[in-house]
Amino acid sequence: EKLMNLKKKALLVTAALMMAGLISGCGQAKIGYIDAERVVKEAPQIKALDEEGSQKYKEAVEEADFVLDQIKDYDVDGPVVFDMEHPEIGTDRILNVPREEKTRIAKAFLSRVQKAGYKAMLYNSTGLFDEFFEMDMLGEFPLWAAEYGSLPHYSYMFEIWQYTNRGRGDGITGNVDMDIQFVPK
Repeated sequence: EKLMNLKKKALLVTAALMMAGLISGCGQAKIGYIDAERVVKEAPQIKALDEEGSQKYKEAVEEADFVLDQIKDYDVDGPVVFDMEHPEIGTDRILNVPREEKTRIAKAFLSRVQKAGYKAMLYNSTGLFDEFFEMDMLGEFPLWAAEYGSLPHYSYMFEIWQYTNRGRGDGITGNVDMDIQFVPK
């Protein structure tokens, strides 16, 4: 009976692990020998990791809902943009978040915006796109790429190019970002 209960727990934890894998975007599930005692012993840590990932995902959706609430009374004809910046200090929550999780966070925000009927777009420097995100997983969303210089060299298609952060404009004191939006004919 004790062995049967242990097998049931192992099966439940295996199902939870498979679900956590699918939820976290890894898309992989492996079936084979499972050490039931080890699984039961380590289940609290696994559950904590899953809950932490779920919390970040939930926060991304809440942020999208907040933005959508702020813009609902306006005629927005441009994109609603998600921008995850590089941490300024070593204690930022995003600092040790893996790329897969950052990708999941961005996708949650962008999908929510898109579902609400707005054009959702991802902004970042070309270096941080590759450092932060699994770009192949975000292919459905257009990009606004910051890459300073006379020509961009980024390997992914983008709709807006921020080519400098040292632009000048009438009535503006100091430097300003300058961008070009590519519009199809």
